[in-house]
Amino acid sequence: AFGPVFAGQDVLARSRTGTGKTIAFSLPLVHKLGVERDPVQRSGDPLMLVMAPTRELVRQVETEIRHLASHYGLRTTSVYGGAPIGPQKSDLRRGVDIVVATPGRLMDLMNQGAVNLDRVAHVVLDEADEMLAMGFAEAVEDILSEVGGEVDKTQVLLFSATVPTWVKSMARQYQDKPYRLDAVGEESSRLATTVTHMARATPIGLQDKIDALVELLDYHPQTGRCICFVNTKMEAHKLSESKELTRFNPCFLHGDMSQAHRDQTMGSLRAGNHRILIATDVAARGIDLEDIGMVVQLSPPRDIDTYVHRSGRTGRAGREGSSVLLFDPSRDTGLLTKLGRELGIEWQVLHAVPVHKKRSLKLAQVMQALKDVDENEVKRVKSQASAALAGLSGGDTAMDGAALELASRCLVLLTSDEATATSRSIVTGEPGTSYGVRFTEGGNPPIGVVTGMMKDALKSVDQELSKRKSEQRRLRLGKICLINEEYIVDVQNAPEGIADLLQANLPQGIAVEEASGLPKDATFKNIFQGRGYGADFADGRNRGRNRNGRGDRGDRGGRNDRGSRGKPGDWVCSECGTNNFAFRSECFTCGATNKRAGGQRNGRNGGYNGYGKGGGGG
Repeated sequence: AFGPVFAGQDVLARSRTGTGKTIAFSLPLVHKLGVERDPVQRSGDPLMLVMAPTRELVRQVETEIRHLASHYGLRTTSVYGGAPIGPQKSDLRRGVDIVVATPGRLMDLMNQGAVNLDRVAHVVLDEADEMLAMGFAEAVEDILSEVGGEVDKTQVLLFSATVPTWVKSMARQYQDKPYRLDAVGEESSRLATTVTHMARATPIGLQDKIDALVELLDYHPQTGRCICFVNTKMEAHKLSESKELTRFNPCFLHGDMSQAHRDQTMGSLRAGNHRILIATDVAARGIDLEDIGMVVQLSPPRDIDTYVHRSGRTGRAGREGSSVLLFDPSRDTGLLTKLGRELGIEWQVLHAVPVHKKRSLKLAQVMQALKDVDENEVKRVKSQASAALAGLSGGDTAMDGAALELASRCLVLLTSDEATATSRSIVTGEPGTSYGVRFTEGGNPPIGVVTGMMKDALKSVDQELSKRKSEQRRLRLGKICLINEEYIVDVQNAPEGIADLLQANLPQGIAVEEASGLPKDATFKNIFQGRGYGADFADGRNRGRNRNGRGDRGDRGGRNDRGSRGKPGDWVCSECGTNNFAFRSECFTCGATNKRAGGQRNGRNGGYNGYGKGGGGG
């Protein structure tokens, strides 16, 4: 795609899912903007517009484009519904080169005069078949009619995994003699060649489908995580609450969730905290999650293109994957025949696993699990295993070493059900691990100093963990608060047993241990109405060091004249700008959880959100 896209031609492109369509259009366009842009004449209005059908896809595409654009000094932003519109308008006012948007939110911004598309010279419709469907066609037409008023020609690119005849017909309205790219060609299958397609006969009852799903997760040889697609939000909720699936720590995703909840779910998934995602088709379009080894469709999809996009969530970037479709033989056989004919699928038939085979498979899994138990965990429980064996043998302490080793490994397996043990903060209840941090030499330093130390330490620990194949995760600093002279620090995505590693990467005189409870004499008042701080506030302190009268370390109005720490009512939402928080947990206005201490918002020395000029100055 690079040649025709860089040359400015309109392009209509079709390629299988998971083959890199985003990079195919973004690389030539970003390079073109980077080498041709005149920074002197830059107006701040966008030069490139990408539209996608879902919030998740918009955020994902913008992230990929941002990585490329940063090398050319180009600025990007994403705009989508379900999130506060204020910060999005602020980004546009500051000036951007590339906008990635859902049509509905972009129309809202256009109607409010918050975005000017006159200088847009490049438009991309990602997942073009859905963008031109009835739900989006009118909005897309209105947007394209406002694009490119000050440029000679606006280049229009349509990229999708499926390009039906009606899409080609509608594309003629927006494109001028488009260059057609077809990575599928005349082959009957539009599906990724790395995916094996399977069908399993299952009765129509929801419990029967749950049993089949559990069996697939337990005994299907495909490694990695699983996405289970359902047709309704009700099914997603029922499956996520099913006791049979609890040990796989399921999470769910559908269109009615708040943006904060969706972001939290996607972040937790990418951190590897869940074995299975239960989703409606909101997750089928373009979402790229690593290590998805299997896709299960609880019922046949409503149309052929939906099957293409659902099954395309696995087998991405050359990896192998499996797509399993559960169907009722009494009513769905004709649909599977049609899917096979239209997409060139040779269905592999899966069957229920007989009980005697389940026993042998489970035994093999247990034997392998015993071999794979972490040696450090074995050492940790050996004294308890020894005591248990002595109790069973009537107090005889002379025991075989192999028996003690086996008993220790069994204890580890019985007590380490990682799928159901989600670590949570002892202060906020949010996902994460809480650590007690005590300064043994001198008094407690300011919160900003602790924040900086912890960030540096987590970066070093991250690097050490990344050298271990089993620990591919990114540690993130969560909430930090001072309770009765002891700091409680939350770390997200932390594996068990890293307190010593964390302490080793901090300066001497600092003791770290995983918190087993709140500090002594902790009360509601000194936890939630005292000096509690959010990670976003801590991040904000590092802005603008000694610059233009902003306080040293970004404190509000200067190191010595900064504003007050802030009462609960003074916590300011980073998303919508209000100070409407319930005990610093969730904004009443927009539902976001990110906030900053507002300090003396109107005071001479306080400024607002740490950016006021104040009297003390740096």
